Amino acid sequence: PRARSLYGSLPDQLAQPDSFARRLQHLLAVRERYRIYQAKQVDIPPVAAPGLLVMVHELPEGFGTQVTALNFGSTPVAEWVKIAGAQGGSRVLDMLSERHLHPLSAAGELHIALEPHEGKSYLVLAAD
Repeated sequence: PRARSLYGSLPDQLAQPDSFARRLQHLLAVRERYRIYQAKQVDIPPVAAPGLLVMVHELPEGFGTQVTALNFGSTPVAEWVKIAGAQGGSRVLDMLSERHLHPLSAAGELHIALEPHEGKSYLVLAAD
């Protein structure tokens, strides 16, 4: 028998802007644009929330610093995390939505707010 598909057929998914396939396509495009696959991990900063993982990566050729934040917990998290090598006031971009966020604090900390089982990718750029 023909296997059931969890998300529908690929052509059907590609016709829907919010489908799994379209979101994955966008995620892979961001990965390619910033060459995240060539990044060098520079830090895994300490965090307070038990389900939170933050990884800091240096992107190639001056693209900036990439920060991955993942909440594996079943409760929301919100905390400030020190970003290694980043200067206070550095600009921050949500890499998936391309929205500009609040800059890093004067101490070089990024405010991370995640819902349960959510992840975000941030781009930290030099301060203006």
